[in-house]
Amino acid sequence: MKEFIRRIEVDGSKIQFDANGAALISGENTGAVKMAKNGDIIYHRSDERLAQRVCELRDEVNEYMRAYQTAVPDEKDSNTRTLLVYNNCELAARRMPNESIDFVTWRHGIGGEREVGNYYDDYAAAKQDFAARAGLIDRERLFSEKELAVIRSSLSEYLTLDAGERLDGSNEAAIKIVVDKIDRVIEPEINNEQEMEPEL
Repeated sequence: MKEFIRRIEVDGSKIQFDANGAALISGENTGAVKMAKNGDIIYHRSDERLAQRVCELRDEVNEYMRAYQTAVPDEKDSNTRTLLVYNNCELAARRMPNESIDFVTWRHGIGGEREVGNYYDDYAAAKQDFAARAGLIDRERLFSEKELAVIRSSLSEYLTLDAGERLDGSNEAAIKIVVDKIDRVIEPEINNEQEMEPEL
């Protein structure tokens, strides 16, 4: 829970707990969502973006903390634990002196020695770097969310401006499928979502 609280605060939100152990998370500007003790997210429809972000952080912290707690401590540094090893590459998590968790990817050289590492405070970025360094994905085929937003905007603008003059039905449908796919990446759906009652 400490790591989740830290991540919420680093993200610019505030968190408070009620007597039942539920968390009320307030956004940087306005809005709030409630996270029940069992992890369910409860929110008003107007706070959906904040709810999505809280859900994303909750799931991410759960994933890497579970992996960290079950991994074997490093022989040289008990605060560092290997999460994944593949194709002479390693993804590790490190507990820092302030109790926060950060991540590092290493290549293994001859004899299994760790070579120059890439350090991250962002788990998703560390996983992506590990996948690229280990050869699981081609880095050149990756798009950042910002790049996807540009592509989506251009495709949407093209659909609007073209107004069916140069596009046949199948091409228009194909473009709409790509736009929908990008939307699912940029704004993922929330699992276990519930709307708050209006009086909350």
